Amino acid sequence: MSEFKTIDKALRTAGIFYIDLLQEELQYQDHIASGRLAHSFKPKVSERGGNLYLEIVSDSSYMWAVNDGLPNGVKWSSYETGYSDILDWSKTKGFTFENKRHENLVISKIVGELSSKYLTEGGELVANRRYGFIEMSFAKADSMGLNQMIEEDILKQIDAVIGEAGQSKAIQLTIS
Repeated sequence: MSEFKTIDKALRTAGIFYIDLLQEELQYQDHIASGRLAHSFKPKVSERGGNLYLEIVSDSSYMWAVNDGLPNGVKWSSYETGYSDILDWSKTKGFTFENKRHENLVISKIVGELSSKYLTEGGELVANRRYGFIEMSFAKADSMGLNQMIEEDILKQIDAVIGEAGQSKAIQLTIS
């Protein structure tokens, strides 16, 4: 059925819009260090029971920690692991230190703060929103009317494939 191919392609294209919104929100919340999370999103279209479904998937192991935060702090397997992780992160972010002593003090302070709560004091000052990048992104898509635009675009494409305007109304299309 060529309508399925048309819908599949349109859904994958729509997925790119959602991914762009997720990446923008991560950038706004200042969560991009290496870019691994931001570039881990992929559109996945699957067919179940004659229906096509669009999902935005990620293979990032820490996506939910970034989205929801960790109220009880970050659990390190050892202080050295936490220290080296934060030191690597600080270099990726472009932090500069006056000397090795200053570097050790700053990194140790961050590791200490993160072990008691997910968000450091300095992190609270960086952005006024630090959690919920997924919810924020989909709320923005909703406020833009993205779902309705996608539905209308897909129905127009189906009409073009069928060759008759308005015939797509026989196809039930629900985006939520």
